[in-house]
Amino acid sequence: MTTSLRTTLLAAAIVAISAVTMSSAETISVPAVTTVPSGTVANIVISGSFESGGTARLTLSYPANILRIRGIRGASAWGMRCENPIIIGDDVSSTTGTITFECSDVSSGIHDTVAVLECDILVGGSLEGLLVPTALRRNGADVTNAVFGSGLVRRDGQPVGIVPPSDVITSVYPNPMRETARIVFTMETSGTARFAILNAQGRLVRELPAVVAVRGENDIALEVEPWELASGSYILQLRTESSASLYSFVVMR
Repeated sequence: MTTSLRTTLLAAAIVAISAVTMSSAETISVPAVTTVPSGTVANIVISGSFESGGTARLTLSYPANILRIRGIRGASAWGMRCENPIIIGDDVSSTTGTITFECSDVSSGIHDTVAVLECDILVGGSLEGLLVPTALRRNGADVTNAVFGSGLVRRDGQPVGIVPPSDVITSVYPNPMRETARIVFTMETSGTARFAILNAQGRLVRELPAVVAVRGENDIALEVEPWELASGSYILQLRTESSASLYSFVVMR
């Protein structure tokens, strides 16, 4: 094949790719590879291209055996101006989770930041899984020709010197919750357990009364009034004399 022919074919390929890219005005993507040490926090950028403003509802599938969703962050200063995104649902089945969140007033733009997914990377050995955008709704209608770009989440094995907390929250159920739920947690020794509810940005929303817990598994009731917690993602914090741990949960009204 001559150099001239190769150049012509390459130019044609670039034009074809550009045409596909330009015709796909609505896109959602995540980084191709995200590598994070076990037991740490990851901030994964979600990017997108929107041909017009208005509401945007995004759904992503994530590896629940590698990460746990803490919350979703947006800002009016970022490209797509997704300020205060709201988590609509966060469901886990076996090793796969599905999160849906909504931005009430995005701007149009090409491949810029929509939001940042805040995740706890679970403690454990090296493991890989996929983070996959699966659906996009704009202004109440499904975007059937949206282009999605998935990414690999790679967890490095537990770092030397990182010790998992001895007193931990193991579940909040139901999750998502409405007004009542149960908090299940384990204690290495009996003692006082203090809980606090934080918003997705880590600010204190409410402190719960301290409880005297026994060694092993404990559970307590969580009751919230509609005026206390709006729909969205929250963080439950457990503090004891020996450690502290966090657990994400969602309120749906």
